[in-house]
Amino acid sequence: MCPHFPFRTSHFACRLSILLLWMMVCTNAGAQTPAEPDTSRPGARLAFPNHGAVHALVIFVQHADVPDGTGDFGSDPETEWPHERSLGPERSLPAWAEGDRLLAPPGTDPAAFDEGSLSAFYDLMSQGQFHLSGYIYPRVYIPEQPVDAYHTNRGDFQNGAVALAHEVLTSDELQTYFDDNPDGLNLAALDTYRNGTNTYGPDGIFDLIILIHRDLTLPRLRRSDNNELIAGSSITSFGVDHVLRPSDPTDFRDPTTDAFASAPVTLGGLRVIDNLTSGSGITVNALTRKQAVRIIAHEVGHRQFGFYHTCESALSPDSDCIGVMTGSGLTMSAGDRIKLGWAEVVPMDLPALGRLDATFPDALQSGQVFRLRLGTDQCGDVIVEARRWNNFWDSPPNPDDPNAPFYRNDDGDQGDIFLPEEGLYLYKAPEPGNPLCGGNLTYIHDDQTYSSLENNGLGRRLSPFRSGPSNEMKAFRVGGTYRTAYTPGDTYAPYTLPGFFYHQNFALDEKLTLTNIRRTDDGFAAELWTDYLTGPPDANQLRIETYPNPFNDYLLIRYELTETMPTTVALYDGLGRHLMTLTEGLHQRGVHEVYFDTLDLPSGMYYARVRMGTRTATRALHRIR
Repeated sequence: MCPHFPFRTSHFACRLSILLLWMMVCTNAGAQTPAEPDTSRPGARLAFPNHGAVHALVIFVQHADVPDGTGDFGSDPETEWPHERSLGPERSLPAWAEGDRLLAPPGTDPAAFDEGSLSAFYDLMSQGQFHLSGYIYPRVYIPEQPVDAYHTNRGDFQNGAVALAHEVLTSDELQTYFDDNPDGLNLAALDTYRNGTNTYGPDGIFDLIILIHRDLTLPRLRRSDNNELIAGSSITSFGVDHVLRPSDPTDFRDPTTDAFASAPVTLGGLRVIDNLTSGSGITVNALTRKQAVRIIAHEVGHRQFGFYHTCESALSPDSDCIGVMTGSGLTMSAGDRIKLGWAEVVPMDLPALGRLDATFPDALQSGQVFRLRLGTDQCGDVIVEARRWNNFWDSPPNPDDPNAPFYRNDDGDQGDIFLPEEGLYLYKAPEPGNPLCGGNLTYIHDDQTYSSLENNGLGRRLSPFRSGPSNEMKAFRVGGTYRTAYTPGDTYAPYTLPGFFYHQNFALDEKLTLTNIRRTDDGFAAELWTDYLTGPPDANQLRIETYPNPFNDYLLIRYELTETMPTTVALYDGLGRHLMTLTEGLHQRGVHEVYFDTLDLPSGMYYARVRMGTRTATRALHRIR
């Protein structure tokens, strides 16, 4: 993998030259690898299947030397993993992992999946196109050494996480279990796809082993050479880290690249290898079932999408914080599913002027999301998906109401993140095949980010809550403080609520309005106006003008108020960052003008935003010199 561009430049021609050079270099590098993934789907690397079925082995791990209470949400024995449960002579699994509750055996009819299992999660999100099933080792593994000893005594392994994984997989108890196979497991099912690709066929390598730790020990196990803890709660490997080996030319897709090379591992007659995209394992930590599934899907996602998070785009650091490839790892957004081919994108062609009545069926039941566009797909079109609390993964916890849907699906604390609101989730869309729209030029692959229009910065805003009491998780409470969707009675008007500008479509951005949002039997409906200034009723009309545009030495903003109201006029740069407030206060009814000189502004794109009461209008501006 080419991990990043070696330098940056803002000059378009130079950036384009770098992009073309990167394409040639990475094409040649890819030709050297024996297992090149299919990159035909925009934004998805596909070093792991996105269709068909893969079977995994899950092994639970708990360190005896980690004190009670570490990472403890409350130890509800039905929904969590109590500290003492696994440390007794039986080494019992958490209750939420018993039977088929976490993972269905290979060959299970999807209709029989437990609604809260990992298998059901992928069946729902993929519209039945991809299944993950397998086996759970029936006892929790208790490591032989204290946590910190694994990095200190790692020998030839890269870090303590790799050393611990090697101990687990080569332990007498696991080796004996697989040799004797007392439960009659179909071991051949554990080698069904060619590692590092999205193609099927045995290659003699274990497909997927998931180590689930009870406690957050991974940073202590994965230390740097100078013994610094490496941040991160989980990883898409047993511990090997591409950051520590940035010059590896194989992009870790070569199955001969193995962190266990100094002491090869075989389990059940299959090789077990460790690298980032063709390796056999991932490592996560979890106390609840919903938490385990979210994090597993995130780490598997790094095999399917690539080594990036959708909240970490260089073009907009706060983009799309609801999605499986985010810091919060909430659920799969429309963008996630589009990139994997799991959503039918229905084009909705808008008239140049006027109103369109639209219905949006539930995205997970219908498999449909909608692309609002003007003629053809363009950068900055709007993706709409309707989401409801009608499935286990999106529904809030209901620990105390036997009549509520999915009763006792969780106990309602920090591990039980759910979809915060029912309603219409709106995203700005990239343009197919255009890496400069929705891509990230600091990486060598096209991120194809679908940036949210409503939940900006949610991942960052959550960070103070994660370590606090569960009642502070306001973002994940019904009626919480952070908006995430447009709900019945809401109106989306251009840039009314979003905190950043991203994937601009100037023909659409200043005009499109969704109003009269209401619930239907199977989703939501809304009125779509394609000229905000002339479409909605008079009470919603905002009259503003900017002159001249493009501007040079000065700018005049003229706006009209139909009544006395609080008004703010502000200027933003091309990425939506606030530059200055030009006027603010209670303004009388009538026409107002704001004049200012612009000599200190560099050339480029700007936005003038006028907020009058609860309504906002925005004008795109161009500064030339």
